[in-house]
Amino acid sequence: MKILFVKGHTLFSSSICWVAKEPISHVAIQLGEFVFHSNLLGVHIETAKRFTATCDVIYYLEAPEGTPQMLLQAIDLYDGDVYDFGAFIFLGICLWLNRRFNVPMPKRNLWSDRNAFLCTEWATAVINHKADSMITPFGLYLELKEKWSQPQEANNGKTEENIPPNP
Repeated sequence: MKILFVKGHTLFSSSICWVAKEPISHVAIQLGEFVFHSNLLGVHIETAKRFTATCDVIYYLEAPEGTPQMLLQAIDLYDGDVYDFGAFIFLGICLWLNRRFNVPMPKRNLWSDRNAFLCTEWATAVINHKADSMITPFGLYLELKEKWSQPQEANNGKTEENIPPNP
């Protein structure tokens, strides 16, 4: 199982990177030929080929703490849940205030919803890591990289080959 850290090809994704001043805008989980993630449409699954047609995989990490069984349990529990728009907007406002006016980042997201997910919350639910609606995808990457191992950079291309096959 791989944790994928990506930058989408949309203006929305570029805006996220611009506001956060970070190289990635989204996190997802790959198991075999399928990618599981929470985006504006909620928690769902799609093929790796379709997923990588819409984004560039910048980094990925092998998930030593997650198992396929954990992923399947999380899908069973959360499939179809909605995106946490309140938490996303709150995080965006806080990031902008922090970058523009050096306002400290709060410890918790005041607008988060327990029944909805940001992409980072979905990924952490699957790998049994602490959920944090105030962490960006790049922040999660740095945290997991330090906790687990060294990253492997992707080729930044637009094809399925960006995601190496599972061993």
